[in-house]
Amino acid sequence: MDISQYIGSDQSIFRPIVREDDSKSDGTDDLLKQSARRREAAAGDGPQWSENERLIRCLVAGVVVALVFALAQYLTGQGTQNVLYMSIPLGRGETLFTALKFGIASGVVFGFGLGALLVRFQKGPGLGLIVGLLVGLSFQNTYWSIIPGVIVGIICGRIATLGVRRRLDV
Repeated sequence: MDISQYIGSDQSIFRPIVREDDSKSDGTDDLLKQSARRREAAAGDGPQWSENERLIRCLVAGVVVALVFALAQYLTGQGTQNVLYMSIPLGRGETLFTALKFGIASGVVFGFGLGALLVRFQKGPGLGLIVGLLVGLSFQNTYWSIIPGVIVGIICGRIATLGVRRRLDV
């Protein structure tokens, strides 16, 4: 029995020997092994953000997207929403300041609300799309709240799962 391949410079068979990296393929590896190596390398290189950092990023994304859509609604002459959830007044009349307040308030609801849900449960863009659609429908502002809700849901779902390693149950 030849144990020379298991013995290192210190003559111990209990420590692993570091060999040359097998990632340098000569073209004989199959494609499945190569793609598995790339996935493993990509999983380790991703950003490692805390839950609070992810939540802040979701909040910023929600405010930016909702503010853009609120300004677009105002500038296209479609009017603006004067109340948030049918009880919180945002201003009198349809002014630019009211549109800005609606954009910021709905962005906080979209970004912080959806972000908190998705970050806490570490769910992705699929659930973010569905929940964003439901939250957008609750504003009763036709497609001017539905579209940003869906967009923010997808973005928050993507942010919520960045760098998160899934636990495998076997």
